[in-house]
Amino acid sequence: MILRSIHSTSQRILLLPTHIISHRLAGMSSSSWITPTQTAEHRKTGLKVYNSLTKSKVNFIPKDPNRVTWYNCGPTVYDASHMGHARNYVAQDILRRIVRDYFGYEVKFVMNVTDIDDKIIERARQQFLLQKLRNKSQRLSSDLLEDVSESFQMYYQKTVGKAVGEVLNYEELLEKLKNEPKWKVEISSKEEKFGMWLDSLAAAHQALNNARSSLSKSLDHSDQEAQKLINGSAEVLSKWLDNKFGSTVTDHAIFKNLAAYWEKSFFADMETLGVEPPTVITRVSDYVEAIVDYVKKIIDRGFAYVHDGSVYFDVSRFDGAQVTRDQIVFKHQYAKLQPGSKSNKKLIEEGEGALSLTPENSLPGGGGKRSTADFALWKKSKPGEPAWESEWGNGRPGWHIECSVMAGAILGDNMDIHSGGVDLMFPHHDNEMAQSEAYHNCPQWVNYFLHTGHLHIEGLKMSKSLKNFITISDALKRHSARQLRLSFLLQRWDLGMDFAESSMTEVKNQELTFNNFFAVIKALRYEKPLETKLQSITLSELGPCNPSDKLLLAEFNEAQSNLHSALCDSFNTPEAMKSVMSLVAETNKYMASKISSIRSEATEDLILISQIGAWITKILKTFGLGETKTASFKSGFTESFIGWDLLDPLEPEIMSYLLEWSVFRDEARSIARQQLNESDSSLVREQLKGLCERHYLTHCVKLKIDQADKINEAKSFFQREPQLSNLSPLLGQALLPHFKILYEFWTGLYKISESDSEKVSKDVLKLCDRLRDEQLIEVGVALDDQDDGRALLKLVSSKILIQSREEKLKAQNEKTRKQLEANRAIEVKRIEKIMRGKTKPEEMFFKKENCSEEFRKFDPDGVPTHDSYGNEISKAKRKKLLKEYENQKKLHLEYLKWLSSNNNGSKD
Repeated sequence: MILRSIHSTSQRILLLPTHIISHRLAGMSSSSWITPTQTAEHRKTGLKVYNSLTKSKVNFIPKDPNRVTWYNCGPTVYDASHMGHARNYVAQDILRRIVRDYFGYEVKFVMNVTDIDDKIIERARQQFLLQKLRNKSQRLSSDLLEDVSESFQMYYQKTVGKAVGEVLNYEELLEKLKNEPKWKVEISSKEEKFGMWLDSLAAAHQALNNARSSLSKSLDHSDQEAQKLINGSAEVLSKWLDNKFGSTVTDHAIFKNLAAYWEKSFFADMETLGVEPPTVITRVSDYVEAIVDYVKKIIDRGFAYVHDGSVYFDVSRFDGAQVTRDQIVFKHQYAKLQPGSKSNKKLIEEGEGALSLTPENSLPGGGGKRSTADFALWKKSKPGEPAWESEWGNGRPGWHIECSVMAGAILGDNMDIHSGGVDLMFPHHDNEMAQSEAYHNCPQWVNYFLHTGHLHIEGLKMSKSLKNFITISDALKRHSARQLRLSFLLQRWDLGMDFAESSMTEVKNQELTFNNFFAVIKALRYEKPLETKLQSITLSELGPCNPSDKLLLAEFNEAQSNLHSALCDSFNTPEAMKSVMSLVAETNKYMASKISSIRSEATEDLILISQIGAWITKILKTFGLGETKTASFKSGFTESFIGWDLLDPLEPEIMSYLLEWSVFRDEARSIARQQLNESDSSLVREQLKGLCERHYLTHCVKLKIDQADKINEAKSFFQREPQLSNLSPLLGQALLPHFKILYEFWTGLYKISESDSEKVSKDVLKLCDRLRDEQLIEVGVALDDQDDGRALLKLVSSKILIQSREEKLKAQNEKTRKQLEANRAIEVKRIEKIMRGKTKPEEMFFKKENCSEEFRKFDPDGVPTHDSYGNEISKAKRKKLLKEYENQKKLHLEYLKWLSSNNNGSKD
């Protein structure tokens, strides 16, 4: 089959066979998509991805059988990165890792940094002018007050006043907001920034009042008071300063420095989140000359026009234009991603940038734009904006053209994947494609468009006005980077996500499950000799399995199959994680049921769980959850590493020392438990002392200290600072905190062996429990006492162990509190019942409310016989009253007993 190829200055792009191109382009509609060609060299991975260009899942076929070209829209750097950024870039990082580390493709990942943009220009000018005002305001003055007051009024009129649509001053507005809460809700629903504007005005209003009060008192108005006024009103004041003096800011360094600062902050956040750096990073400021040339070519092709120093893309001219390339005729299409948004004025205006929305060029069709849909490729710079030379005059790039030029410069006229947030779909990504396809004269610039879903906070859109705006830095104060990544993995990358504290509880529980799972497997493996550990991690053919092994092996095979299906299903990480968690649960059951067998001399039982642990480790690393670089799945399992934490190279040696002490504790517990009910404790003391002395000798040998003939020095040895000079400095330093605790434990046991206590066994067990529950967790050691008397020693983060202990204690305290409350409630009811018996039965009908009006005559026991009219009470009524009397008689007897037992004195 003959394949046509399209040539560019940077690379050769392989497209479809000529006859297929002709067939598909002939009937191309707004939803058409050209399927990349799959050759015999392409591996059949089974991967399908949700492609925004088709609004469906399609087979993933890269141009190169082994290599994927990928462009990701990077940040516009003018402020701190927030949780929306975290969701987007961590999700893209997960997809990139899966493509590379699971499916085995080499990935060329290009990401831009937008360092020329309206938001950057505005923010840089405002911060510069605000700082300039701070520097010159040496004292609080009436002039400064007047400026802030003027800025307050301007901000009010342009924001809240405009949104309200009524002639109200600030005080009248506050009164109406107070009296009409529904009105505030209505306004806020129409204008999402309304709450944020009110907050800014409130802060400035308070700062103004404080400054006026200070100024009226004729005090020495210091620089500090002036700064308080400026800082308190910074939001409203910066807008006023920019409006008045923004045109005077001309130094490019002012804009460049702001962008550089926030770019550094962004990549620091990404590193903390475990997001791998791009293969190539591009910055707009490095491509301005290339952008000018790019725009020229689009003009030459007839798809852009110049007006008054600006260049606009001609959407109507482009959309549907019939063009030819290499004798192939096709039609251009505009808004392939969101054709329904072509006339969305709000989105178009947002895409043009805040500094473009001035009265002289506001839509529709203003400022020389031929159509409301047209967008700027090159913007004529106004005073106060950075400018670069061009044949159309001094100007700067439009937003959309930046990505087209940078992506094209690195990846050419066609790429496999373009990704970004769903909010960029229109107009940004649609405009990118239009420009690029106009420039390259090609029908399809991007083969697969991947868009990550929106992030909401507790069900609401994240915004400063709703006070739910969370920066990455803030989020990391509450949750670890791993926990955040886990939370993103549990959601579909291409759907919206609600970030809620309740869901983070599930994430933390899942993290704890993995921690325990890895810790148990590692603990079991550390109990084996070195050669066994190495053997048990290989993926050689399994030997004969017993029935329970076969069941677990089947679960393992099913988990691998299910995970593969999930990842092939457009990177369905929630389903993939389900298969992993299910395997963890089944393996935990297996280990719990066969713990004794696994810990015995036989090693077969450990082989399978080690393989499972290694596989799960690799999967989690593939998702970016590990602290070590992921090995490729091409070559199978080649590492002997288990767990997602970075392996301390000293860990095996540390474990060998700790296991020795764990055995010592096991033997002490065994001695104490065997003699627990014996009245004579002399045997326990004798055995305990012998154990301590033997362990002293064993420990000295381990430390390479000659103490064999100095058994009488054992007691003093463990009361001194650990002698670790014969160990490597790093190992000695690592073991020191452990040994201090363990030496104290040995000393405690030895003292018990020399004591006269009759509760020796209980004292020993108490000391063993304290070592397990309080002391060792401080240094990251967990002891799980097993039924056979041998503790399983695990190395776990001390932070996790301490947190687990605190949560357990908190739960116990809460349980105790609830039990006390329940007991109090029971006691209150009991006392209430007792106090009902305080009235003597013969007096009950006299003291009963309205009784004197209802009855006239009573028998000797005080039970009514006649009603208030003198009529004899009916038998049924009399029977009921007698029953009440008998009940009260019983209650009164109980009351008297209670009174007597509590020595309350008088019965009255």
